[in-house]
Amino acid sequence: QDEIAAAVVEGLRVELLGEVPTTKKVNPQAYALFLKASRILDNYYERDNRIEAESLLEQALELEPGYMDALSWLVLVYYVGGGSNPVGRDEGLRLARELVEKMATIDPDDGNADWWYAWFAFYQDFDFAAGARHLERSLAARPTDVVTLRDSMYPIITLGKLDAAVAIAEFVVANDPLCATCQYHLARAYRFVGKFDEAEATIRSALRLVDPGQNPMYRDLGRVLMFKRDPEAALEAFEKDDDLPGIAIALHDLGRNEEFEAALARLHEDIESSQPSQLATVYAWIGDVDKAFEYLNKEYSIDRATVSRLVHYPIFRSLHDDPRWQALLHNLGMSDEQLAAIDFRVPPPVLKTLENL
Repeated sequence: QDEIAAAVVEGLRVELLGEVPTTKKVNPQAYALFLKASRILDNYYERDNRIEAESLLEQALELEPGYMDALSWLVLVYYVGGGSNPVGRDEGLRLARELVEKMATIDPDDGNADWWYAWFAFYQDFDFAAGARHLERSLAARPTDVVTLRDSMYPIITLGKLDAAVAIAEFVVANDPLCATCQYHLARAYRFVGKFDEAEATIRSALRLVDPGQNPMYRDLGRVLMFKRDPEAALEAFEKDDDLPGIAIALHDLGRNEEFEAALARLHEDIESSQPSQLATVYAWIGDVDKAFEYLNKEYSIDRATVSRLVHYPIFRSLHDDPRWQALLHNLGMSDEQLAAIDFRVPPPVLKTLENL
C-alpha cells in the first residue's frame, strides 16, 4: 500500500505540478524596498515618484547587489527621463541601455534584460523580428511574473496578436486584482478588440483604486463611452482629465459646433507641432480622412514609435479602407505580410500559466 501511495503521489506531481518551481533567494529587506518602489513607479510620469523610487531601488541594490528586478525598474527610471538627476531623452536612453547591458552580463537567463532588449528593439530600433526573439526569451524565463506579462501586452499587440494580449492581461488582473495599472492595461486590450462593455467595467474598476482627482484613465473611459455612443458621459470623463482631443470629439457628437471649433482651434495652437497624432484622432473620428492622414504622417516624422502604438486604436478604423493606411503600415513594418513573416509564439510555459486562469 505504501508503494502504491508513493507512486500515485509521484504521478500527481508529474501530471499536475510538473517540475517544482525554484526562486532565487533575495534579502528580505531589499525585497520590501523593491516592492515599495515598484508600486510607486505605477505612476512613473511624475518625477517626484521617480526620485523616491530611485532612492528605494538604490538602497535595495546596496543590500542585494545584482538584484535583477531592482535593476530592471531602475532602467525604467532612466528610460523615462531620470529621477534625482533628470536627463534628456537621448541621455536617458543611453543610460538605460548601459544598465541593460550590465544586467545581461550579471544573469543572461533571468529574462529582465531580454525584456528591455525587446522593448528597445520594438520602439527604438524598429526591429520587430529581434524584438520578438527577445520577448519570447523573456516570457519563457518569467512565465508567471505579472509585471513581465503585463508589460508584454503592447509589444504583443504591435505584432498583431490581440487575442493573446487580452488573455495575458486577464491573467494579470486575476492574479493582482488590486493593481489599477493592470486593470487599465486590460481595459485598453478590450478596447482594441472592440469589447467596449468589458472595457468600461474594467476601467471603472481601476478608477476605484486610484486617486479620484485628475487621472489619465478618464480619457480611456471617455473613448470607450464614445464608442458606446454616449457623448454626454464621455464629455464628463474627458473634462476630468482636461483631455482636449476627447473634449473636441464629444462636443462634435453632441452637436455643439461652436464649442467644437473652439476646442479644435486650441488643439492646433497647443499641440499641432508636438503631438500631431492627437489631432489625427479627432479628424479620424469626425470623418476627415485626409486631415487624419496628414497629422499621422507628421507624427511619423517626429516619433515613429508613437504611430506604431496607435495603429491598433479603434478610432482609426475609419481609415483602414484607404490605400494610404496600408502604405503607412508597410512603412512601419506592420503590414499583415510583414508581421506574418515574424516568427513569434507565446512560449509554452506562458500558455500553461494562462490555462490556470
